[in-house]
Amino acid sequence: MKTFLPFAFFFAFSTWLFAQVQMPAGQAIAPKPQIKIPKDSLSLARLNAIDRDIWHPFIAAYAAGDAEKYEALHSEDFIRAMTDNIFGKEESLASSQRHFNYNRANGRTCAIAFTFFERTVSENLASERGIYRYTSIGKDGSKTDHYGKFHVIHRLVAGHWMIVMDYDSDEDGTIGKADFEAGQALK
Repeated sequence: MKTFLPFAFFFAFSTWLFAQVQMPAGQAIAPKPQIKIPKDSLSLARLNAIDRDIWHPFIAAYAAGDAEKYEALHSEDFIRAMTDNIFGKEESLASSQRHFNYNRANGRTCAIAFTFFERTVSENLASERGIYRYTSIGKDGSKTDHYGKFHVIHRLVAGHWMIVMDYDSDEDGTIGKADFEAGQALK
């Protein structure tokens, strides 16, 4: 027992010291978000309709570099918010068009994927939060991934889901692959 006590103290102290060296003061390890997605059949049917009307066309529009198809997913009163800017549909269309034109002019393409940690849906409104992975693909096929959090609000308009508000942030570069993989993938 006498030899065990100093070892136990050393182990506990070194574990504490290692944690202090690895983690800046006042910062804690962020827990992974709990997945909150309804399981009832009515909500799942509505989420499948959102996937059909928004997410699958969104992914296809990015892959094709098609700003018009991308913007067609957004309501007329659409609001786009980012960490350092906020604007409406017209400015969003212009920004998307510049982005896709830049890629085309430089022989680049892109892909986007989503995972979700919260999907809430009612008869005609929905809120979804999760992590996106934007992949920039160079002429030579090289890929660079960028990650960020998103929060979108949808509205059912004439039987078709539309994006009303879109907010995203990379949280000062703290969002990464592990965050993306912790969410529920789009089916």
